[in-house]
Amino acid sequence: YTQEEIKAAFIFSFAKYVTWKNEADIKQFKIGVFGTENDYNIVLKVCSGRPLKNSSAVISHITDIENIPQLHVLFVSNSNCSKLAQIKKAIKKNTLIVSDNCKDQDNIMINFLDGDPDKKFELNIKNILFADMEISRKIVTLGGGQEANWQDLYIKTDKELDDTKIILQNQKAEIFEQQKILDEKAELIKTQEKEIKKQNFEIDRKKQEIRQQTKIFKTQKLKIDEQNHVLNIQLEKIQAQRLVLYSGAFVVIMLIGFVFVVYRNYKIKKKANKELELKNKEINRQKTEIEAQAKELEIKNIQLEKLSIVAAKTDNAVIIARADGELDWVNEGFKRIFGYSLDEFKTVFSSNIYSASANPDIKTVIQDCIEKKKSGVYIAKNKTKSGSEIWVQTTLTPILNEFGDLMQIIAIDTDITQLKLQEERILQQKKIIEEEKNKSEKLLLNILPEVVANDLKKTGKTLPEVFENVTVYFSDVVGFTKKSANLNPQLLINELNEIFTVFDNIIEKNDCERIKTIGDAYLAVCGLPKENPSHAENIINAAIEIIRYLYSRNKNTDIKWEIRVGIHTGKVVGGVVGIKKYIYDVFGDTINTASRMESASEPMKINVSEVTFQLLNNKFRFVERDLLEIKGKGTMKMYFIDDKYFN
Repeated sequence: YTQEEIKAAFIFSFAKYVTWKNEADIKQFKIGVFGTENDYNIVLKVCSGRPLKNSSAVISHITDIENIPQLHVLFVSNSNCSKLAQIKKAIKKNTLIVSDNCKDQDNIMINFLDGDPDKKFELNIKNILFADMEISRKIVTLGGGQEANWQDLYIKTDKELDDTKIILQNQKAEIFEQQKILDEKAELIKTQEKEIKKQNFEIDRKKQEIRQQTKIFKTQKLKIDEQNHVLNIQLEKIQAQRLVLYSGAFVVIMLIGFVFVVYRNYKIKKKANKELELKNKEINRQKTEIEAQAKELEIKNIQLEKLSIVAAKTDNAVIIARADGELDWVNEGFKRIFGYSLDEFKTVFSSNIYSASANPDIKTVIQDCIEKKKSGVYIAKNKTKSGSEIWVQTTLTPILNEFGDLMQIIAIDTDITQLKLQEERILQQKKIIEEEKNKSEKLLLNILPEVVANDLKKTGKTLPEVFENVTVYFSDVVGFTKKSANLNPQLLINELNEIFTVFDNIIEKNDCERIKTIGDAYLAVCGLPKENPSHAENIINAAIEIIRYLYSRNKNTDIKWEIRVGIHTGKVVGGVVGIKKYIYDVFGDTINTASRMESASEPMKINVSEVTFQLLNNKFRFVERDLLEIKGKGTMKMYFIDDKYFN
């Protein structure tokens, strides 16, 4: 291969080690070449027709910076390095830029280096992450770099998570104290509202009583005046009758009549005087009661004036509206919070609370308060006179008369912007912590089996364990040494990586565990670290699927790969090896015997020990082999899986 063709193969391989945002939704990978027609033809020749992450790949030639389409990978040739900054601005996020020997360090992501024999390319991880992509540590190995110390990275990440948790706990405690203070203020406001409501109701009742008593007093005074007028008339008649008596004393009959009249009038006058005396006493009593009520009303007015002073000076905004919603009065706290006087607010927004409120459901809230006869609380975002946005908690209290009719609406607004900002910061920090935790756990699961990784997370350590029933898979590539001597090293790595990636997927799908690869050798087990009663059956199914995959792949590729497979069942010891870089490994005679089964196998055959055969004799078809001398084991009986499973 030419140097340009090797670079084209690298471009295609980079995509395997990069994770795009929403990658699961990508149905077709788009690769663009911003270079000469020759650059495009080379990439097309090497990469065309090859699947990428189980999806098809489309390669296009880009000639115009202004009209770059949505791409997943863009190759920029050396002749266009000067345009790298313009290209970076023109492309959308989620696009990987691969450049050829460009010097623009600020704008590169992956850049080929022809002049460095130890390093094929360089990376700018920051730009890759900024473009919403993640990059695998394996790509560092492709470029000649070194892998990171993943244990140190996990410990460092865990410590940062603990520090962040402590900060979060402190912030939660502070918010709890602030919420407690806010609740106390709200309770005080509710108490004041109840007292104001009670006093207003009492004042209205007293006013009504005074009006009724005043009306009665006027009526009684009119009756007394009428009675005095009647008495005066009667007194005038008595005087006339006296004159008649003096002049007609000589007439006995007239005297008797006169005496009778005088006596009767005397009785009437005496009765009228007594009634008048009683009326005067009642009037004096009512007068005393009215004076007492007036004094009590004066005291209530003084208390109401004090409450008005409190409402005017509090930091909260107090708004009073009439029953129809028209704004009637606001305190000084209203201007301190919103920046508007009442007249300014009416001019800018509205004079009616229903249309001026930031809550679109204000009518529903007020109606609900009236029906339940208690205050309602809601939170809404408002704008001040200066244009800044604030969060306001509003307590609405309807003032009702004794008949349940709405008289007034009192709204008390509290600025809770700082509390809302702290809540948003806490949510953001919690999201960052969860993301970092997920990354750390994902990294650990890529290195160790899930059960072992969970033990390390919980206790910080894991102990070796003996597993009695484990089936071991061992395979190596036929003629690997000879083929590797004739193949380009990078192509060889790509081929092994592609094959072993498929092996990994098959092993995982069958509930087995890949332990490690050593060169072309591949070791997997089933039955540890989690026990599995179907361990032997699962390993055989995985091995059959691997052989089928190789048969299918060899039909469509120039380089043909064949493997020998050996399988054995028995007791295995498993555990974490090392303290710098965690590696989960398995040991025991069962592993050695599986290796001997592989050595005694044949190309594209699955060689099974007698122990495994006895476990699966009724589930698979086997072909018995002649007795063979096995190194270190003596003569052993072995079986091939029937070739019919591979067709």
